[in-house]
Amino acid sequence: MSSYASHLQTAVEAAKSAGQLIREAFGQMHNSRTKSNARDLVTEIDLKSQEIIIDTLKRDFPDIPVVAEEDKQQNDNGNMLWLVDPLDGTTNFTRGIELFSVAICLSVKLKPVAAVVYHPIFDHLYTAECGSGAYMNGRRLKVATSETLEEFTVSSKLSYKNEERLVILENIGRLMMNTAGLRLIFSVALELCHVARGSFDAAMIYKANSWDMAAGCLIVSEAGGRVTNWSGEDWQITDADCLASNAKAHENLRAMLFTGE
Repeated sequence: MSSYASHLQTAVEAAKSAGQLIREAFGQMHNSRTKSNARDLVTEIDLKSQEIIIDTLKRDFPDIPVVAEEDKQQNDNGNMLWLVDPLDGTTNFTRGIELFSVAICLSVKLKPVAAVVYHPIFDHLYTAECGSGAYMNGRRLKVATSETLEEFTVSSKLSYKNEERLVILENIGRLMMNTAGLRLIFSVALELCHVARGSFDAAMIYKANSWDMAAGCLIVSEAGGRVTNWSGEDWQITDADCLASNAKAHENLRAMLFTGE
């Protein structure tokens, strides 16, 4: 068994258990409340999913800290760290839109090393381990082969904050003028997985949290893609943005981005 295979196995169990809860709850009425603003929602399913995940991770690895979206723990950037998004795409979930996921990632010295993204409605299980490739339901993933920006289909996230949306909207305009098209999923983990599987050529993520990006970033890298921050450095969990691509026109795409500065 490889270095992080046991960690990945536990993360898969946690993601699928949480995913079963989410799948059974989908389409029902849920109590939701706002967090940072009216666009930023949390439901009781987010909290229950997180509890399932943390209990499973702590059962097998009690000494590894967990940083999760709905928890008040702070990222201590320790040697080993779990990053958990128990329901990525909460607004989609509450609106009856099937685009949401569970994301779990183990990082070591700020770098993702084992990752799971589970799309429970379609039972799509994305996994990756550093140096061992990326898979969906056991099938090896490979990024798209598009060579130029004119061929690229790119995904982007929106922010909850207006000032960040202005930066994103400027970049959406640039993408629309210079690429084949733009897609919005509103689940960062799924956006990145669609880059890994070759459905998108790139994903532009601005001002997100580490638990949103970490699992998907490793999955893209292990599928043969390239993942950097917007400055062009290899992505790590302290970065608040990422650019993930099939690596074919990564620098051209990065040079086009407006950073707000």
